[in-house]
Amino acid sequence: MITIRSNIGFPPGGLIYEDPRIQSAKWLDDHTWLEERTAEVIKFRAANPAIYPEADWVNPTFVKQQITDFNCLRWGNNPLYCIEATAFKSAPVVKEAARICPDCNVEIVPKYCPSCSGRRIIGYECPQCKKEYPK
Repeated sequence: MITIRSNIGFPPGGLIYEDPRIQSAKWLDDHTWLEERTAEVIKFRAANPAIYPEADWVNPTFVKQQITDFNCLRWGNNPLYCIEATAFKSAPVVKEAARICPDCNVEIVPKYCPSCSGRRIIGYECPQCKKEYPK
């Protein structure tokens, strides 16, 4: 299942939609949010029950997914605008084991590179005996 990112504002061209059963049924304005677009499509389909007799075609979840699939296909499934449901799973966080000074039995602390604005660890140091350890 693909979803549209919610924190991007309006994506390129907005959330347009062309109904697969009636090619002339198009919603082409580029300033309507997904909830509003879904309501517009459902309203149109509810007014045409002979063309849309199935209950799914007026189901908000089903219609929202149709609009999402239509637009993500149009954007080439660009990850800037569309994400797969499996992308929501994050990798487990693994905490690094504590490094202990063998002489003092205290946890050693990282030493940062002074020329990299303190972003890169260049080694470790014991806060008690000041002994240095390589990375």
